[in-house]
Amino acid sequence: MDIKINGLLTADRLREVLALVEAGPGITCYFHGRLQLRAAAASPAGAPRIDSLLIQDRAEEFQPEGDLEIEEDHWDGPLPTYIGGVVDNSPEELERRRLLEEGRQKRELRLTEASALKQRLDREHMMNKELFGRLRLRYGQPFIGAINAEIAAVWREVKPVFSHNCKDGKAGQLRPMPQLELRGDTVSFHGFNLAGTTTRIATPVSMPDNMEGARPHWKYKEWGEYAVPRIRAVINEYAEKAQLVKVGVKAESSS
Repeated sequence: MDIKINGLLTADRLREVLALVEAGPGITCYFHGRLQLRAAAASPAGAPRIDSLLIQDRAEEFQPEGDLEIEEDHWDGPLPTYIGGVVDNSPEELERRRLLEEGRQKRELRLTEASALKQRLDREHMMNKELFGRLRLRYGQPFIGAINAEIAAVWREVKPVFSHNCKDGKAGQLRPMPQLELRGDTVSFHGFNLAGTTTRIATPVSMPDNMEGARPHWKYKEWGEYAVPRIRAVINEYAEKAQLVKVGVKAESSS
């Protein structure tokens, strides 16, 4: 039979345990990280046999006397605060727990905010995609041409350059200018690199992103902070003309 007492070991609690098991003669007591009581081989007739009595507590130290057998622990260091109901309420430990809890709450808040932002950007991208598709069908090439004109104006005014050497240019060199191309029902970006690559798009304002929900097609500052708002303004202007709901989507850009 094992009996464990978690918490402060007091004389009253010890007497209560001894009375509970009706301890007989021959019980030995020793303390080595924990207090153990073991019954002698021969117990009085009718008395309950005590295989072991384990009372864990680190509140006080006890040194065995004589030849009492000591059961060595496999760990010589201090027990963790969660073992045996021993709680360290020192100022240092309380401060450590407070900092841990504060860090946990901040991490949960960041995750919650990131998830909410991702869902919002994803919804906005889908709405902007639908609006752009309807305006493309209604106004065709003049609509696409108006967006291209705004992109060209940004390149003239801001002059986006490469911040570092890459396959498309050297640091300080003007970036190739993206332009939209309408072929049938398909809209694509072209001219944005030296390889002549084209990229089919659903809306020039944003593109889907598994991590962020939606983001600009390019992450450099001149595109996200200058070109995208100008493109959105053209879309809203045509939406007003068509008496459609405007969608002001702004997918956050990162450098």
